[in-house]
Amino acid sequence: MSILFTFIVLIAVLALVAAVFAFMLPQSWRIEEVAQLAASPKELLALFQTPANWPNWSAWTKEQGYSFSFEGPEAGPGAMMFWKSKQISAKLIITQANEQQINFELEVDRSPLKIQGIMALDNSIPDYTQLAWRLEADLPHNSKDPLGRYQAYFLKNYFKTSLLYSLQRLEADYGFFEEEEEEE
Repeated sequence: MSILFTFIVLIAVLALVAAVFAFMLPQSWRIEEVAQLAASPKELLALFQTPANWPNWSAWTKEQGYSFSFEGPEAGPGAMMFWKSKQISAKLIITQANEQQINFELEVDRSPLKIQGIMALDNSIPDYTQLAWRLEADLPHNSKDPLGRYQAYFLKNYFKTSLLYSLQRLEADYGFFEEEEEEE
């Protein structure tokens, strides 16, 4: 009987420690990466404001095991993409789109996390556009859910990896490479 009691107490203590640790995790996070692409803002706007194009260049592809559906307008504010895999189901909604910036929201199923995305386009240097892609996430301030905090922590790593992979694909298609000068 004492072994069972000790085991139950140990499990209860571990659960309490895990719950307390969850409240030390941050309630928000930000990821930002930059790429230089040999494309005009107009070309990139057409690519980014149309959710049906995202599987062609983002980390979320059929080859990676994702399935897609689309709703709303084809492009621009209100255009939506839904995707599913074994690990995650999510929805992307374009909220603003112009040649300087594309804003979108990401909603992950069964997550209280609110994720805002911004893709800022800067073409101040001729022949290429700098893409600054930022994702910001916040848990509701009244969130008392320790599992939501762990989920937010692990989703940050998922989205960081997805963002970097997507930028690598974009750079492969639209990469900006300076020509090397010949040595004399």
